[in-house]
Amino acid sequence: MVLVRILIGKVVDRERLLGILRGVSVPGEEEGWNCVSWVREALEAIKMADKGVLGSGCVLEWERVRDKAMGFCQEKKDQHWFDGKGGVEVDNMGGRVATFDLMVGREVAI
Repeated sequence: MVLVRILIGKVVDRERLLGILRGVSVPGEEEGWNCVSWVREALEAIKMADKGVLGSGCVLEWERVRDKAMGFCQEKKDQHWFDGKGGVEVDNMGGRVATFDLMVGREVAI
């Protein structure tokens, strides 16, 4: 289930970005590994790649991305986005996912 989405940059070279992300391993049974670990590794891989994958103004600082993602997720949890009690219809099979654009600093509708 996708809880929230954080926009960190505009993709300039989709194929290169896909190649970089495909190179970030997804350990099967490694103790302590989770999706947060994967995102951190993915951001590092993007930063180490040549320029031109993401456009100017992208946000790749791990602490900034992590803090906003965790805070935004908690905000949506407090608003009952995930438990059906908040009057928000959330369909993670292609439906509405709360989205925060870190480049402009606000929630956006996508």
